[in-house]
Amino acid sequence: MKITTSQFSRFLSLTASKGVLENKEALVKAIDGGLEVLTVDSGRIFSVRGSMAFSGNDLDSLGIGDISQLRALLNNFNSAEEITIKKNANKLVITSADKKLQVEYILRSPEYITNTIEQEKLNGLLAKANINEFTLSLDNIKKILSYFSTIGNNEVDVYLSSKSGAKILNFYINKNENSLKTSLDIEDEIKKDFDVRISSQLMAILSTVLGDVKIALNNDLPAVISYLDKDAGFNFTYLLAPKKK
Repeated sequence: MKITTSQFSRFLSLTASKGVLENKEALVKAIDGGLEVLTVDSGRIFSVRGSMAFSGNDLDSLGIGDISQLRALLNNFNSAEEITIKKNANKLVITSADKKLQVEYILRSPEYITNTIEQEKLNGLLAKANINEFTLSLDNIKKILSYFSTIGNNEVDVYLSSKSGAKILNFYINKNENSLKTSLDIEDEIKKDFDVRISSQLMAILSTVLGDVKIALNNDLPAVISYLDKDAGFNFTYLLAPKKK
């Protein structure tokens, strides 16, 4: 498989998603026209479905036991160069365009990757939760991340609300009686009232994506965050279970 360093590293970054529920491992499967990943954390709180489209994929399933280690190895290559990735027994062999640099990453057997979820089960969750969707622009994401950085950390939950017919997203955080609340103008009209409490993992997702997303928020249902970058070939959907208010 030939791919630019930056594209493969970005795929791994979107899969891991940082934060308190960061995916440290993943089973990456070869699909027609690219790669796909399906993960869920041990507490069944945070799920990721992602794909990267490109031509010339000749890889089989990859058991990645330490995503951060693989990304660190990729940093040895120029971000814009086209690297060659091959699977050799239990190793991923990555070679530079000029063949002067080569690194090997030890793969884990797929049966030992435990944070997987069945496609059918994920589709069932999406069918219920992927309603009441609106666009959250990059500008609004940057504002939210900036607000959160002044008070929040991995232990601080986020409160989001809106009313049917409104084009406003209300944002609230509270830590040790210090609080911040604001209202953000959005493009889409909200179809149904919601008032939800969500883990700070949402902030990790938004900071990883750093692009416009579609987000569906409903009372007592998982939040659905969808990110599509057609130019780069990325299509990621994140599900994040709500918390009791």
